[in-house]
Amino acid sequence: MSYMIYAVLLNSVGTVILQSILSFSIDKQSGSILEACKDLSIAIVSFVTASYLPRLGYRRAMMLGHALVGGACVLMALQPSFNMAKLLFAVIESSPSRW
Repeated sequence: MSYMIYAVLLNSVGTVILQSILSFSIDKQSGSILEACKDLSIAIVSFVTASYLPRLGYRRAMMLGHALVGGACVLMALQPSFNMAKLLFAVIESSPSRW
């Protein structure tokens, strides 16, 4: 179930880009930044922090990842903006449970 949550959230990036273009009145080039927020955050975070996963432990990493993603989803619901959508995808992709 944990991986299914991330699969649903990350595979919805195309829909979120389209919805952002329509809802926040941004152009297509600005909307495509969401894809970069999703892809670049995992590259940066995995190189920097992946070695700490054994020290942190799998269970703690999963709990931390779910807490971070849950917090980002709540923030997106409370403060709907394009910047919050970028933050949401960056948090989802860089959460410890994705390592």
